[in-house]
Amino acid sequence: MAGKLSGFYFKQVVNALMNPNITLRKYAKHIENMRDDGWYDWDEYIEIVNEIAQKLSPRVLENIGRDLVTQSKPLFVQQGFDTPDKILEDYYALFSANIKGAPAKDEVHTVSYEAGHAIIEAGLAQPTALVKGYLRGIVEMFDQQIQSFTCEEVKNDKGFKVNRMELTWN
Repeated sequence: MAGKLSGFYFKQVVNALMNPNITLRKYAKHIENMRDDGWYDWDEYIEIVNEIAQKLSPRVLENIGRDLVTQSKPLFVQQGFDTPDKILEDYYALFSANIKGAPAKDEVHTVSYEAGHAIIEAGLAQPTALVKGYLRGIVEMFDQQIQSFTCEEVKNDKGFKVNRMELTWN
């Protein structure tokens, strides 16, 4: 069975991607009818997000990801994630708080962490630029700054292709 994610998260991402200049408003009614506290199909989410993302530049996607995280700060704080370190030391805790049962190849995990430095591996299901934006937003929403950020596609220790993102902040 495919994973599920919260209606809040599904709606936030897809609505941000469907700006008025995009012809993919076909999802608008479906998204509008979702409940924030409902759980929705991961595969459908990935299909919609990637279809829309193909119409946007990586820079726009990254900015959307950053802005989505910033707008979601109250939810993250409510879930106990009140510093970038609390999120980045175990990114999977945030991922699994908002996404249930996603395929292992799609998950996002912290590989290495020390204060101000993390290596995160993210499955390739979500657009790379969007995930990069999420990570930037996590740091910036707590008034800290990214010092360096690299991203490369690698095979992880489970044999999945992932984006390995290394970032430092202060």
